[in-house]
Amino acid sequence: MPTTVQVSKETKRRLEEEKAHPRETYDEVIQELLDEHEMNLKVKIDRAKMQESIPHDKVKEMLGL
Repeated sequence: MPTTVQVSKETKRRLEEEKAHPRETYDEVIQELLDEHEMNLKVKIDRAKMQESIPHDKVKEMLGL
């Protein structure tokens, strides 16, 4: 069941710009944006997991605490 969502004129304009074609719905545009955002978050999480962690004591030493 469709739901009405209020957005500013600026947001509507930006959503319009994201449309791949004029008949694409706002729902499709929002789904694509959410999918891209989710993929970007996964990449960032994977990169963070690959980085070496630094023990708390070492961080304190590095900061002179």
